[in-house]
Amino acid sequence: MLRDVPRGVEVLVKKAAVDPSFKKLLLQRRAEAAEAIALTLSAAEEAMLAAVPEAQLRAIIASTKVSPSLRPAFLGYAAAAMLAALSAGAYADEAEDRMMRPTGIEPDIPPKVYDRDINDPQDIDVPDDAGVIYGRVSDQHGDVVPGVVVEIDGLDVVTVSNRHGFYVLTPIPPGTYNLTFQAEGYLMERRSQIEVREGVKTDVSVKIIMGIQERRITGIRPELP
Repeated sequence: MLRDVPRGVEVLVKKAAVDPSFKKLLLQRRAEAAEAIALTLSAAEEAMLAAVPEAQLRAIIASTKVSPSLRPAFLGYAAAAMLAALSAGAYADEAEDRMMRPTGIEPDIPPKVYDRDINDPQDIDVPDDAGVIYGRVSDQHGDVVPGVVVEIDGLDVVTVSNRHGFYVLTPIPPGTYNLTFQAEGYLMERRSQIEVREGVKTDVSVKIIMGIQERRITGIRPELP
């Protein structure tokens, strides 16, 4: 189990635990591993990573567990999504927390965003000067899909769908945005030209399909009171 490990190093170790090719890179060329996923390490993190003997690093990777719901984020190559997944993991169910959540690391994202019990738009607080994007992710059979990484293009805002397939992005400045939805084994789904208004919750529920292509749907407008 990882204890008191800096966030950047934890991202590298957890990605290596689920991605064999990245594990090889991390073990052989540690300095390049962070660059490969556009992750910026602090000087202290770089020093820690360089100082760990290879045998110990192998053992750490082998003993590191990643929640199934968070694996899609660590199988991707977006450092922001992986960092968000670490914070989202802090709000997983209690049994999963005891086995998998690293200790000594405090999440820096409000619990309301990743609350595992959120399953109803009525539970979402809407700021007066910003908007909210929320929705449910399901598959082609109508079954909810947890662990889907949801990201807004051009903003440093990322979340992961919870066990209900429900996600929330907040607060979002008014404007028009494009969203991507990514999960292991599914097509990357996109939603474009999503309008966000102050004090309004915009429902962007999606279905993701297994395959290798991308789908695009445009012109989603918020639900006005």
